[in-house]
Amino acid sequence: IHDVIQWRFGQQKSLIAEIDRTAGIFNTFRRRLWLDNQTGSLTITNTRTTDDGLYEVEISSIVSADAVKPVSVLEGDSVTLRTGLTDIHDVIQWRFGQQKSPILDCLTGSLTINNIGTRHSGLYKADISSSKHTIHKTFNVTVRDAVKSELVTKGKTVTLQTNVTEIQKDDQILWMFGEIVIAEINKAAQRFNKGRLKLNNQTGSLTITNAKTTDSGLYELKISSSRHIILRRITVTSNWVPLNSIPLYKFHCEVV
Repeated sequence: IHDVIQWRFGQQKSLIAEIDRTAGIFNTFRRRLWLDNQTGSLTITNTRTTDDGLYEVEISSIVSADAVKPVSVLEGDSVTLRTGLTDIHDVIQWRFGQQKSPILDCLTGSLTINNIGTRHSGLYKADISSSKHTIHKTFNVTVRDAVKSELVTKGKTVTLQTNVTEIQKDDQILWMFGEIVIAEINKAAQRFNKGRLKLNNQTGSLTITNAKTTDSGLYELKISSSRHIILRRITVTSNWVPLNSIPLYKFHCEVV
């Protein structure tokens, strides 16, 4: 915390002395004034009748913003963004787009998001203000999908959805299979392993055509932008045979 102390005098509230440790300022603007650098107290030497009047001191503190705190949570769970306060005596403002689902703890000012979805990903900012200081806290919330499963019959087509209706200009879409990048969309270019893979330019969804058993495994999707990071994992099982496609056999038994 860096204190800013300003002494003012008279009806015009003229600035006569100032300490601002953040800017390295330590000044008195009149003779016969002495300012204590440690306490901020003001001493007037060799007093005169012209020194009569109202003296006002303003003491404020500036607290530098915390580093952005990463918060990772599974879709459908709840998350609480904590202010670190035990009792509210300050003014607290939370900012995040126009989302209306978060619930504010009236005792501590902490913010809770229930049944979290990918739409809740992004930066949450808390401004905690009082007469003495201002504190800024920023949380970067990342919503991770639980692992989804896709079953596909050998030779058929399966589409892995991003659940995004339209890719934004600053979105980067990255599809991985194991350790291999198989498809990517970013500002600069679009690249993917051609052949049986098709990438939707509007949604970023990935389609696998003519599925093979070698397509079985874990597919990972990462959607990155300046607002949020969304992670999704999909397990694909190929060579799956639907139950209704299994032939039924009738047996005739003879008792001898």
